[in-house]
Amino acid sequence: MRVKTYPQLDGEALALLQARVATLGSKAAAARELGVSRTAVSSALSGSYVGDTKHLRAKIVEAFADQVFCPHLDRALAPTTCKTFRERDIGACTGSRDDVKHWQACQGCPQNPASRSGAGVRTAEAA
Repeated sequence: MRVKTYPQLDGEALALLQARVATLGSKAAAARELGVSRTAVSSALSGSYVGDTKHLRAKIVEAFADQVFCPHLDRALAPTTCKTFRERDIGACTGSRDDVKHWQACQGCPQNPASRSGAGVRTAEAA
């Protein structure tokens, strides 16, 4: 029987998490800020996280990154702004072609943890 394995956190998310743990002084404090268990943080830091890290990475970036890079707009956004764009319903689009194109881009964007390509995201600092 073949066991499914998932990629671990990329270097950017790992660095953000490590820095936050160092700032707060404990893995438990960083875990509380993320809304995950201390074990999840510890496993992610050691490279032994057993599940899919897309959602954990999204939480880390949203909580700890100053900005993320939007490939559609080709500029940096606050993580909360990115989340607002990607989680809105198609009905929330104003009807302009640009607004609809932005919504479509968000659905397949690497920043979107629900997207199949949600693993290789970049923070604005790395862009």
